[in-house]
Amino acid sequence: MEFKQIKHISVGLLLILLTSCQKNISKSIYVVEYANSTGGGVNYGDEALMRRCLKESQTISTQKLNELFSSGVKANSAQPWKNDRYYGSLFLNGVCGGQFYVLEGPENLLNKL
Repeated sequence: MEFKQIKHISVGLLLILLTSCQKNISKSIYVVEYANSTGGGVNYGDEALMRRCLKESQTISTQKLNELFSSGVKANSAQPWKNDRYYGSLFLNGVCGGQFYVLEGPENLLNKL
């Protein structure tokens, strides 16, 4: 082989090696699986309450969690969680709950959360 060919192969292998080595990190996240309003005995606010719960920091939907799993993220642990939420509106008071996960995966995916 000529020197130029060896040089090109070496550079190509180095690029493949560098792009395939992603740093893995761990991140804690709450996955909101349900929201039940308690406003006056009528569940008018379940969808609105779910949207409010998902706006809180470190919460994601089950759909987003499934996307992360299909991208190679793994769950190190999971625990159920539930919190009462009161937003000062009769129809937005209620309970949000789901699973608390410690996820491990590529830094570029988990830092976006």
